[in-house]
Amino acid sequence: MARPAVIAAAAWMVLIAGAGLTSQRVLAAPPPPAPTWEAALSKYWLSSVGVSGAYTNLNTDFTLGSADGGAGAVCLDATFDIWRYAGRRRDDPTLRYAGEFSGIRIAAAVSLCQGFGTASEHVGGFDGRTTVGTFGTLGAQIQYPITFGGSYIMPSYVGVIIPYAGAGGVEARVKVEAAPFEKNSSLRGGWYYELGLVVPVTNSPIWGTGTVQNIDAAATELYMGYRHFDVGNQTLNGGSRTSTDWDMIFAGARIRY
Repeated sequence: MARPAVIAAAAWMVLIAGAGLTSQRVLAAPPPPAPTWEAALSKYWLSSVGVSGAYTNLNTDFTLGSADGGAGAVCLDATFDIWRYAGRRRDDPTLRYAGEFSGIRIAAAVSLCQGFGTASEHVGGFDGRTTVGTFGTLGAQIQYPITFGGSYIMPSYVGVIIPYAGAGGVEARVKVEAAPFEKNSSLRGGWYYELGLVVPVTNSPIWGTGTVQNIDAAATELYMGYRHFDVGNQTLNGGSRTSTDWDMIFAGARIRY
């Protein structure tokens, strides 16, 4: 008579063990979710600082004609998400990403640059020369993040690229010469506009070197763009009036945080 009891006890033990295994399977942590566009954008902050190199084409209009030529510059660049710093919190659950305003981002942009080289061209009976030394800019950028991936084509990756446009003011040390007759070097104020593109390269799913979960860590971006500067009129020490503007093509790397 003891045998049925033993068999029943063994059956209960098997059932309890099976239930335990089942409960363990049920309570096991689910696999991490696949990356999404919304997650990538929600982790992506705008504040950054970087260094860029540039080719500049300097142009000065003299009374007898124009003189232009190539030079260069090195810049320290920074951007700040002014919408977030105006009072919106990073962790605000109602926002898809920091700085959102009608599907765009608005950032303050500042640069400090050092120009080098002199653009020179013969004009009439003199050499027209233009040198841009130290110059700084302060303006604003409108940035529109574009995501890609997380689809049948790129199921494991979600990347972000950011085209932008901006404008602002510039203050520059400009030297203009109508060599060998007259010249002037002075601090000049003016304006600029720009177009560019930002591409993340580390700690970002765009190259498969990270995950959406760590995109908010400090990461490196490449950025490139075009700027046009206009610093208006300048009178040389002989009385001649000139007007200077220049184009700049730049590229650099920066740390995003």
